[in-house]
Amino acid sequence: MNKLYIGNLSENAVPSDLESIFKDAKIPVSGPFLVKTGYAFVDCPDESWALKAIEAFSGKVELHGKLIEVEHSVPKRQSFNTAENNFSSCRVVVWLGVSRLLLHLS
Repeated sequence: MNKLYIGNLSENAVPSDLESIFKDAKIPVSGPFLVKTGYAFVDCPDESWALKAIEAFSGKVELHGKLIEVEHSVPKRQSFNTAENNFSSCRVVVWLGVSRLLLHLS
């Protein structure tokens, strides 16, 4: 897994801050830093570079007064309330309604 999650970022962190940290450590990235409030994502060229970044930075590098955390990015779990799940739930309710209706007609 080459995608990294960078957490515990200051709200003042910008992509150029992270670019500098990675450049100073000579750890390449294979795309832009996607920075949100408090966290960021970046891709490394391969797994070995991702592991080197985790080892070099996580809990060891301070940015704007906060120690950053670096780890493999884990896909967000799918929410139960997706359109597909809502559709399935509706279908079950309809079938239950039909079953009840058939029971009342018998």
